[in-house]
Amino acid sequence: SMNIPQKAKGTIFVLVPTVIVLAMASILFSHQINEKSAEIKTNWLPSTVHLNHLNTLTSDFRIMELQHILSITDEQMLFYETHRNQKSGEIQDEMAQYERLITTDLETALYARFREKWSEYLKESRAVLELSKQNRNEEAKTLIRERSQILFDEYSNLLMALVKENQSRAEKASERGDRLFLFSWTTVLSISLILGALIYRSFRAIVARYNEITALAQKTVTDNLII
Repeated sequence: SMNIPQKAKGTIFVLVPTVIVLAMASILFSHQINEKSAEIKTNWLPSTVHLNHLNTLTSDFRIMELQHILSITDEQMLFYETHRNQKSGEIQDEMAQYERLITTDLETALYARFREKWSEYLKESRAVLELSKQNRNEEAKTLIRERSQILFDEYSNLLMALVKENQSRAEKASERGDRLFLFSWTTVLSISLILGALIYRSFRAIVARYNEITALAQKTVTDNLII
């Protein structure tokens, strides 16, 4: 049977590689979990924020149009036209920021349709604004209630579909991160339990061998004394 030094060496040979494996597994799982957290933080959440801003800004843009039609003085018209143009610039900025974050094929398709509807809406908007400037308010009201309203509803629905897509992706990334976290802890715990059992078994074997040697030594001493 193995002597005590051999058993100790055997335990070390098992212990060291296992600790290395545990450390590498922990680093790998931590990296993967961090990747999922970064994906949510740097893509899906910012995308959702920009899309919600776009939804708000495009609604504000339409409000400025309606207020322009209802204006009764040139000063009021100028005020709402200025704010309308300001909103238009803010919308372009938000669109540019969101476009850098587009990731999935569905996002690409939905956003292309949004841009198409928004472009059509701007054409209708310019026509409405010209009629309003000429105080042809009834014609402007009719125009803004017809094709303009349809386009507004369509691009608003597309923006909400984009929000849902990004929220869904964020939830899936979060779920994958949770699964990785659970799997990592389960793996580390399982390996730790196996390692603990091996160390305990080796320790008991070493103690048993030590007791055998001690008993044999005592017996030898006793026999020598009798002789």
